Amino acid sequence: MNDPNTNKDKVINKEIYKQINLQTISPVILFTFFTQILTILLTHVYNLGKVSVPAYEPFGNSIPGSVGNSLMMLVTVFFVTFGLVFLVRKKMYNFIKRFLSVFVVFASILIANILTQILLPSIISSNNIFEISIIISLFIGTIIGISTTKSKYKFLGIISALILSVEMSSYFAIFIRPPTVFILPIIFGLYDIYAVFVGPLKTLIVDDQVTLGPLVVRLGILQIGLGDIVFYSFLPSVGLILFGVNAAIAAVLTTNIGLIITLLMLRKRKSFPGLPIPVLMAVIGLLLFYYV
Repeated sequence: MNDPNTNKDKVINKEIYKQINLQTISPVILFTFFTQILTILLTHVYNLGKVSVPAYEPFGNSIPGSVGNSLMMLVTVFFVTFGLVFLVRKKMYNFIKRFLSVFVVFASILIANILTQILLPSIISSNNIFEISIIISLFIGTIIGISTTKSKYKFLGIISALILSVEMSSYFAIFIRPPTVFILPIIFGLYDIYAVFVGPLKTLIVDDQVTLGPLVVRLGILQIGLGDIVFYSFLPSVGLILFGVNAAIAAVLTTNIGLIITLLMLRKRKSFPGLPIPVLMAVIGLLLFYYV
């Protein structure tokens, strides 16, 4: 027997997707654009060059090595996602929410600490960079912690999502170098197609009781994963670091045009992979700057 409440939710979902147009997707576009700008500003500070960092290149910087670098990150995401699917099948929804909340708070503090120690020397002259970075990191962790436990504060949730997206985007842009920086988005875009239509994300999307909490942000009538926002934002910053302002602007335009196309596709489907179209357009644009 069908649950009437479930049927009601399905009707509501159908009505929501009928409402998708340029006006209703504008909150997602604006959030993405704001994240891109903030990430570009942070990477501009990095470009001032007070602190240099090693590249993420566990398998080297050759083409095969870059594929290995990308697959290493993909395997991590793959196992984490399948872990979530396992917990969903066990109906451990409360555990999922608590685990994600603790993980996200810890990760936000760690990444904020790393970024502040890299960026602060280019902004201020102080012998207390470490102490200041600790204070900033704990402040950020507190904001995100409150937002994950007090879901009624919707605006705080959006601010937390913005902070997390900017943190991760900046981290990727600073630590990932060519050619990995071009291969990684393509590999994740291909995985996104598999994950949404066939693989583990299909299970998470279908189960309406699953809440990914801090890893998803609601903007207007739509929800979008922060992982997608991170890729949309770190590619323009890569353009800035490698080729300058014109490449950053081009990447912002291409990712957002691709995002608009992707969101409008939701009028025909309940779910559609968010990465392939925007990242493919951005990577092609950056490669033109790279080779021309």
